[in-house]
Amino acid sequence: MSIRLSIIEKEFVLERSDKLYGNEAGKTTVTIRQATQSQNERIEGLFKGIKRRYNDKTPDEVIVEQEFSVSELRRIQAMTTLVGSNIENEAGELLFPPEILAGKGREPNEKKFQVAWGQLPMDIVDEIMEKVYDVNISWRMPVGELT
Repeated sequence: MSIRLSIIEKEFVLERSDKLYGNEAGKTTVTIRQATQSQNERIEGLFKGIKRRYNDKTPDEVIVEQEFSVSELRRIQAMTTLVGSNIENEAGELLFPPEILAGKGREPNEKKFQVAWGQLPMDIVDEIMEKVYDVNISWRMPVGELT
């Protein structure tokens, strides 16, 4: 018997965010999907613009230049893998409606996702990213490695 492809998808409760924002009665959730090889290549493509320069006169000195920010990397990782969420905007509407998210055979709407993602407080972003890295372990990096 051969391998039947099945992408891992996992729903998480944002417990810290619920507690911090006083949402004790409800459960705020995100559903994260395992990245495919093509999605991973897109993430890795961000790193091809990194340049390292060494100074022969000062061998301990290394200058690193990168074309993207850590925040951009995290947004793209989330956009690539977030397939469900019940987070609401200030008007009580879904911040990430299904039509802007990635799904089976559907690419996310990058512009709309960027607008929605930009409305999140950093502590919620951090908790969502923990969940993204729980499902996509190879994307984990030591804190501060790219900053």
